Amino acid sequence: MDKDNVFLVGDSAGDQMTEQYTAILTNPEYREKFGYQLPDLKFRAIALNSPATFMLDDGMMTEGTLAYFDPEVMKDEKNQDLINVEIYITSDFLPTFISTANQDFIHDCAVRLDGFLRAKNIEVIQKSWGDEKHPEPHVFLINQKDELAKEANDEEARFFKKHMVK
Repeated sequence: MDKDNVFLVGDSAGDQMTEQYTAILTNPEYREKFGYQLPDLKFRAIALNSPATFMLDDGMMTEGTLAYFDPEVMKDEKNQDLINVEIYITSDFLPTFISTANQDFIHDCAVRLDGFLRAKNIEVIQKSWGDEKHPEPHVFLINQKDELAKEANDEEARFFKKHMVK
């Protein structure tokens, strides 16, 4: 394993964890809340595919997400603070590639996160795939038979290669 070139990738709810772990890695105050120690790895960049972000916003803790975030557990103010990842994102956050699709039910999360990261001067690329003739759903990148998914995965891989250190 190349410990000097580590990348994080998530899809949907996995993006929430990817975003959160990246904030833990890059913000000592947030890391302390979890009791984590920095690993002996050099994280270079992340990719968030159809990201579930801003989890405390109205409408985010409904239906499917309740399987991940139990309403009783989330009543605790400490847990609400821990899940409010974006308040802990600093300018040290890793370069980020964000993908979404025209039929992604949480498309707006990707757009909102893009603007949020840009405002903090964090390197970010945000792209949306699909159109009226070629609609693409939530986490479309997993469909390896889809040409747009292949294009998106290739672009994500190029983003990571750009951030590798030799």
